[in-house]
Amino acid sequence: MFSQRRGRGRGRRRGRGGRVPQSSSPAPPLGDVIVTIHHNEIENPADQNNTKSRITNSQYLTSYNWLSWEEKKIIIPGEPPKWTPLSRSNPPTLPQDKGGYYRDKNAAHYPTYPLEPMVQAILTDKPGFSMTGVDIIACNSTMGNLLRFALGHDKPFRMLVEVLGNTVFFIRRENSPTEMIPDVYGYGHTFPEAYTTWSARVGGSESHQRVMEYKFAGMQCLIRFEADGFLPDLVPDTEEIKQDPVSPKDNITLEEVLSSMEEVRITPNFVLAHHTAGRFKHIQVQDVRDNVKQWEEIQQPALGKFASLLQMIVAFARSADDGKLEIEREEGEQVLNLRTQGGVVNDVLSPTVSSKWDM
Repeated sequence: MFSQRRGRGRGRRRGRGGRVPQSSSPAPPLGDVIVTIHHNEIENPADQNNTKSRITNSQYLTSYNWLSWEEKKIIIPGEPPKWTPLSRSNPPTLPQDKGGYYRDKNAAHYPTYPLEPMVQAILTDKPGFSMTGVDIIACNSTMGNLLRFALGHDKPFRMLVEVLGNTVFFIRRENSPTEMIPDVYGYGHTFPEAYTTWSARVGGSESHQRVMEYKFAGMQCLIRFEADGFLPDLVPDTEEIKQDPVSPKDNITLEEVLSSMEEVRITPNFVLAHHTAGRFKHIQVQDVRDNVKQWEEIQQPALGKFASLLQMIVAFARSADDGKLEIEREEGEQVLNLRTQGGVVNDVLSPTVSSKWDM
């Protein structure tokens, strides 16, 4: 898999209905503060070589593609678009990004239970996987916000927390499920649209969502993220298998699932593209494994704080009477407020799916 650097405003449109009119919504009300965590009060592990501040046992678990905004259809497992670069000697001039893009595609598709498609993908693709043994289920956005707080970066955010069994869910909380990314410009959306291609099996996809499993902070974590594409040279040719889309609100049962993408290595590449007025003549595909390892070593003090912070939040959530709270970070403040959930908040999963934690 690879990522690419975007212009301001992350996210991209593929297929029908991805661009939408921009709108603004008031922030949901805040609940009462239960406890406040100060950045300078988070202790680093005594042993800086402690494996709790490093990701271990990382592996692909499952994936799904969003197909239709109107029908809320997904394909399990999914497939990212293929890197299909255009001519470097005479590339076309791409238009700049314009229109509206959702902050949280999963919430926009399925606002009642934004994390449920992820869980359903696991239950469908890996029916023998033990969900009750998982400590954290989250997305790269919620974990990224907590990491930025540990790094000392200044960015406000809100997220909901809910406990099912022993599993702690972290759920994004924007002003509304259809909150828009403001002031989108550059080529961060039109570039991947022009330089990658969906296969016929997942034609019309809006996005490809992947779930990784790993250990961090002594806990088993399942993290969902959006993958930009894959490099075809690193993927063996496979026979295409037809598969019907399914709805995240249904109790999904599939007789046949595509297994080819499970064998694909997580290709650790980053696409760096430079353009002149929308013409991309200088494109580099870089293997960034060494860069990531170097960053991890340099950031061990902050990653130690991050590990300690996650352990604190998980322990506090598990001790709460109803297992529910909200995390809020105000702009310019080096504190996290753990609050009761304010406003109308749905449970993290539907009753049918959450019952899997009763086993």
